[in-house]
Amino acid sequence: QNYAGSTNGTFVIAKAVPQLGWTDPASIVYGTALSEAQLNADADVPGTFQYAPAAGTVLAAGTHQLTVSFSPEDAANYHTVHTVRELEVVKAAATITLQGLSAIYDGQPKPVTATTSPAGLTVQITYSGSANAPVNAGTWPVEAVIVHHNYEGATTGELVIDKAAQTISFAPIADLLFQHEPIWLVASASSGLEVQFEISGPALREENSLFLATPGQISVRALQSGNANYHPAPDVTQSFRVSANLLWWRGVHFTPEELLDEAVGVLRDWDRLLAE
Repeated sequence: QNYAGSTNGTFVIAKAVPQLGWTDPASIVYGTALSEAQLNADADVPGTFQYAPAAGTVLAAGTHQLTVSFSPEDAANYHTVHTVRELEVVKAAATITLQGLSAIYDGQPKPVTATTSPAGLTVQITYSGSANAPVNAGTWPVEAVIVHHNYEGATTGELVIDKAAQTISFAPIADLLFQHEPIWLVASASSGLEVQFEISGPALREENSLFLATPGQISVRALQSGNANYHPAPDVTQSFRVSANLLWWRGVHFTPEELLDEAVGVLRDWDRLLAE
């Protein structure tokens, strides 16, 4: 009776937020394409899901974010929502095959080579822990490891470097008449190692000099026993005959003092002395 009035306004009903469910996906191995096994979110209202990366994508090894965008059918009453999950992509297994695990010493490094499956992967090879390929004869542990973003693998082996063979060059010694001058012994090994000599017969050796003692048959054996990188060389023996002559005959039958006598000193006819 005493008052009158009116008003108006807008009653706002806000859009609802859809509730998404998405279990953290299990890790996958490199080379596995994304599928419903990972892209499997659900919602409490009808709608469509848009994933990034999309199904069929092959991700590199590492940790990745998967994103889903949900668009409700009832867009008038529900918001579009987004959510993220992490996916771990682990490296795929690769195999290594080693080649060149046997070699013969030649003074040069002996690197091992490797092939991989899948092909073309980088392989890091070490020898007893060193990246330098060994040179010397022996057995060397080898470890090979794949170095790649998407693949992993390793293997081991042994590099065996065998000792090298060697030979001796020792020229024949011609038969000769007895002499006081030493005979110089010359022999060499293909390895470059020092050659030793052993003497059989009436002679003496001082280092590489051979001194005749009397006429007779003499054999000289050249030998090289090898070392850490070379097998022993086959021995080489050279034999020769030393014949008697006036020089030897005088030395046998006369003393140094007697040889100073002129009567002795004029002896020159060796053929006549032999005939007597």
